[in-house]
Amino acid sequence: VVMTSSLACASPNTATSTGITMIVTSTVAPSVNISANPGNTICAGTNVTFTATPSNGGTPSYQWKLNNNNVGTNSSTYSNSTLSNGDVVTVVMTSSLACASPNTATSTGITMIVTSTVAPSVSIAANPGNTICAGTNVTFTASPTNGGENPSYQWKLNNNDVGSNNNTYSNNTLANGDVVTVIMTSSLTCADPLSATSNSMVISITSGGLNAGIVSIGNRHRCPQTLQANPGGDVTYQWYKDGLGIPGATDRRYVANSNGKYAVRVTRNGCSALSPETEVTACPSGQTRTNTNTEFIQKELSLIRQESINIYPNPASDYITINLPQSENEGEATVQLVTLHGQVLLSQKLHIVKGRIGSTLKLNGAWKDGLYLVKVTVNNKTYVGKLIKIKP
Repeated sequence: VVMTSSLACASPNTATSTGITMIVTSTVAPSVNISANPGNTICAGTNVTFTATPSNGGTPSYQWKLNNNNVGTNSSTYSNSTLSNGDVVTVVMTSSLACASPNTATSTGITMIVTSTVAPSVSIAANPGNTICAGTNVTFTASPTNGGENPSYQWKLNNNDVGSNNNTYSNNTLANGDVVTVIMTSSLTCADPLSATSNSMVISITSGGLNAGIVSIGNRHRCPQTLQANPGGDVTYQWYKDGLGIPGATDRRYVANSNGKYAVRVTRNGCSALSPETEVTACPSGQTRTNTNTEFIQKELSLIRQESINIYPNPASDYITINLPQSENEGEATVQLVTLHGQVLLSQKLHIVKGRIGSTLKLNGAWKDGLYLVKVTVNNKTYVGKLIKIKP
């Protein structure tokens, strides 16, 4: 500006100011974007951090909003671990720039997808089952719950890793008492815990219902002594002497010409059972033993045919339970364990109720394994049954 003074003594009477050079800034539009870490698709309870990225903000200030309600602090970040499915997070940024127009900007909202936490589990089943014959191939199948589209598997046999990453596991060499389990790891993001252990499948090796008890024919009375296996039908036989297989001894009957302990293994459909050992004392070929108890045995065996009783378990090693005909309601019974030679090893009085003897009968572990007679006398009647005693 040029100023002219009105003073008479001004010399010169005009003056020019210093110039002001204008700096003109263009008008700017502020904006802001937000991002979510670890993302907007989360499991319930996950802590999510939202970060604002401003444009033309200068030194901006922030107001975070959850479902359009003010939250958080004046910060470029906002965190929350209690988000629900469908929640919407935004931020309003106020620019510090003088030429910002308008001076505030609102971000695009982030809509949360929240999935509930699920607990995975897995169960296993065995085909054809966990009670099998030795050598049977068993296939175990895992059935997962909350496993996702691609769960992984670790099979275990007696707690040792076996099999492959598959929902099935097969084995044909299982032993009695083996335990099979599987650990399934879920592919679901919200599985908690991530892995689950199945039920335990305990293997039981069975004889398939075979009873390999031995009946001796003429044993103790004449020579040679012939042993016979009880079960018939579609079975195979293998005889043993002193624990060793006898070559060629594969018939139901076997003639024992030498001293030793004899047993037989019977097999059907892959299942087998080994009989208790029967001790044989051989005699010279052609010699016949005399038996002063033949009449006794014939008499007792005739009673078995006339008045039978139920003894279980049979064969037995420690205890037996005896059932009489239901016609015997009440009474005091005398129970005897008798050898085939008529020797009474045990005599005991027991009470019966409705055909059942009220107490179990304990067997003496010192008695030899083999065939015995069980005699029960009650109400002037005598009942006789056969018992095979085996080692515990």
